[in-house]
Amino acid sequence: MFRRPKGTRDFLPEDMKFRRHIEKIIRKVFESYSYEEILTPTFEYFDLIAEKSGEEIRRSVYVFEDKGGRTLALRPEMTAPIARVIANELRSRPKPLRLYYITNVFRYEEPQRGRWREFWHAGVELVGSSRVESDVEVISLGCEVLETLGFKYYVKLGDVSEIRNVLSEIGVTDEREQNLILSMIDRGGDYSSYLESKGFDPRALNELFSTREVNTEKIRQVLNLIEDKFSDRVIVDLKLSRGLDYYTGLVFEFYVEGLDVAVGGGGRYDKLIETFGGPRLPAVGLAFGLDRIELAAKERNLISESEVMKAIVIPLSEKCVKKSFEISSALRELGIITELEVMGRKLNKSLSYASEKGIRFALILGEKELESNTITVKDLKKGEQEEIELGKLKKYFKSITRDTVCTSL
Repeated sequence: MFRRPKGTRDFLPEDMKFRRHIEKIIRKVFESYSYEEILTPTFEYFDLIAEKSGEEIRRSVYVFEDKGGRTLALRPEMTAPIARVIANELRSRPKPLRLYYITNVFRYEEPQRGRWREFWHAGVELVGSSRVESDVEVISLGCEVLETLGFKYYVKLGDVSEIRNVLSEIGVTDEREQNLILSMIDRGGDYSSYLESKGFDPRALNELFSTREVNTEKIRQVLNLIEDKFSDRVIVDLKLSRGLDYYTGLVFEFYVEGLDVAVGGGGRYDKLIETFGGPRLPAVGLAFGLDRIELAAKERNLISESEVMKAIVIPLSEKCVKKSFEISSALRELGIITELEVMGRKLNKSLSYASEKGIRFALILGEKELESNTITVKDLKKGEQEEIELGKLKKYFKSITRDTVCTSL
């Protein structure tokens, strides 16, 4: 018996129904802010990923060589691939660009609660503006996603540029060295001992992290501009660095009640697109871990779907099959999810199947109904049935579905 690879999952129909419902909510928020969907290849040249993704991601990336001897990598995140697309194909589009994605990414990490080797990101990139309004928009969009999903949440807000400034002041001017220290800070490592071992005094950095005052201009501007309904969700954490080499300014992470890991995060990256051969375009982005949002939503029973009308058409003989196809098509045109009984089962077994699948209406067509141009409609939810003229079937379902999600009738 074959088993799935470690760190991956199979999504059964009920899992996918829940997942698609969450995706639909997130997509609706993204598009309400005028973001447009984009998708990149599942694999990229490894050099693209290695250039600016950070040491932690470089260590966890899936790398392989194709038959032509080229070194490729499964995408571990989406910002670098999208930056490549902008540098190559979207540089002349009107700015700002507002792009979003909902897709899978891959990292070789030890699987645990809220962490997998194949997982899904839902995110946005706002490209072309260096103004703080763009940071505020992306943070607000993230807040709105979590509010719409019904979460109790908070946002950590930091400023990588301030950490880099302090490192430069104490003599750490090499960008790669700064990136290493930022990665240590992000992982909770002993950056002070490391700095001392290199001959640098860490006191200024420790003072930055211990201050209780909001002492960066960008953070003050964000707190001033963000809507009141979101402002009390923001917690300033100057130690926040996110662990990705391409961040240049404000960074942020989103947390929800019930999970001790972030469900989303992002920040400003003003040099990445230029690094990939494009123009110098400032940008800010955000990615949610769709799997973590789903996990938290299930555990807290946050998301319930509206009733969707479902029906099954059951022909009782071979003579009734062709008409049953026509009736099934007509129901689908009304917006009703409709199955046709294709197993040739007895009526009682077909009805048991329908009940088990949560199908509310069974439309039973026998030779008697075929001759009289009628059909028997059985409401399995109420335990009632009646014979309906086929010409009045649309009117019948309109009266029933008026208060349901089936509004397209």
